[in-house]
Amino acid sequence: MPISSVDPEWESALNSLAWLLATCPEETIRSGHKAVEHARRACELSNWQKSLFIDTLAAAYAEVNQFEEAIVWQKKAVSIAPEDKKPDCQSRLELYQAGKPYRQSSS
Repeated sequence: MPISSVDPEWESALNSLAWLLATCPEETIRSGHKAVEHARRACELSNWQKSLFIDTLAAAYAEVNQFEEAIVWQKKAVSIAPEDKKPDCQSRLELYQAGKPYRQSSS
């Protein structure tokens, strides 16, 4: 099964794949447009109620240089994130406001 193929109804798998495609430190792995597609589907399946999935959608938009969209969705993620996740969400918001995508650490 290719890396970009997952069950289209498995929201957690879609989100994980989207996160990898949007934030991987290895450029050859990243695919922003596929990340947006998978993240949007995960958000739809979760009725836009999971901050983790919305955070991923924002990262995907940042990867395709759509920072205005990234900021809109990241603000939503910050607003509904659990308290212990808010600082990470807020730091990514600041990256997007500076016109920079988020990259996972390679370690």
